[in-house]
Amino acid sequence: MKRTFLLAAVMVAVVCAGTSASAQRKTKKSQLVLDGTVVNVNPLARTSPVEEKLKAKNTPGIEYAPTKTVYLYPKGQRVDQGIVENGVTVTQGPLVSNGLKGAEVAGGWGFVSNVTDSARIDIFIPEKPNGQMVIACPGGGYSGISTWNEGTYAAKWLNDRGIACAVLKYRLPNGHRQIPLQDVQNAFRYCRHHSEDWGIKQIGVMGFSAGGHLASTAETMYVDSTTRPDFAVLIYPVIIMDENATHKGSVDNLLGSEASWTSREDKTFDNWYKGLYEYDGL
Repeated sequence: MKRTFLLAAVMVAVVCAGTSASAQRKTKKSQLVLDGTVVNVNPLARTSPVEEKLKAKNTPGIEYAPTKTVYLYPKGQRVDQGIVENGVTVTQGPLVSNGLKGAEVAGGWGFVSNVTDSARIDIFIPEKPNGQMVIACPGGGYSGISTWNEGTYAAKWLNDRGIACAVLKYRLPNGHRQIPLQDVQNAFRYCRHHSEDWGIKQIGVMGFSAGGHLASTAETMYVDSTTRPDFAVLIYPVIIMDENATHKGSVDNLLGSEASWTSREDKTFDNWYKGLYEYDGL
């Protein structure tokens, strides 16, 4: 049965590591974290270059590497092709670019920005899967992604309870509101395609803050049974785009500033008028 939960609390950050079950067994040591959970820390966990840059700025509260990382658009945003495996089209292409240029930027405390061609899912499969999986959407005001607090830590918490997790590092919209939704839907397509391989029967979506807005969008704007979440968990979500109730930066980052919609500059009359009409309807 489909269930939607609105949670008003922050998930407790959990500390652990391990690239695989065997690696954990060989190098594990016990550590007690804030909620009383005993976890195993693997000091030999390996991470991608971007994650290494993050760790150079701050020491993470976790060393927990994903089972695998999958790039959603292997050929980049300018080629309309998604993931193809053994001749089978698994995901859709990017359709449009978010217009951002340059490399992904590593900030403090696990915060990344300028996510473009590097959109990806970090997949964490527990040692004993219970049949459930969560696609996690970290927040960041649609200007960046909080990959530690609302990504890796959440994945470890879920894995400890037998729940698989795919942390989505989605393209930042830069005023293109359909882009994050397309990325989370492609994450569902990929995970559904491999669900039998991983022993997964249910796949839901979870999001924090702006990621909670993305999760609610995925929950209500699915296009078919593949992209429809089996359940949703919204954690302190941005749930409306009314500027009186929501951080204006999140609104502008997702929808574009009002001027980008209503300005007459470099527009024909019909394009300008259409922008006015669409902005009023947002």
